[in-house]
Amino acid sequence: MTLHLVRHAHAGHHRDWDGPDAERPLTAKGHAQAEALTVALADAAVGRVLSSPAVRCQQTVAPVAAGHTLAVEVEDRLAEGTRAADATSLLWGLAADGVDAVLCSHGDVIPIALDALARDG
Repeated sequence: MTLHLVRHAHAGHHRDWDGPDAERPLTAKGHAQAEALTVALADAAVGRVLSSPAVRCQQTVAPVAAGHTLAVEVEDRLAEGTRAADATSLLWGLAADGVDAVLCSHGDVIPIALDALARDG
């Protein structure tokens, strides 16, 4: 079982976006990065694709999901600002299920989740 935990692709800076940050989309560079992720995971045995509710995260993994004929599952425990305990409960649950998954989150969540997992052993 493998969990591929990825940060969303390039979405530009929030100060350059007029709408709610959760609705900030990928840039052209970000779409190219999402396609590169799809190529990198083309041969992976992906059984689930989960994403933060943020549009930029969903757009990052949408091509991966499409390539594996899966839907993107929106998961609040991957949202920006999520507590480490919430993110790690999701990761431990997925590990227990034994299904390979791709998860997209944010630069503040991924490091704290990995640190918490390392402390958990």
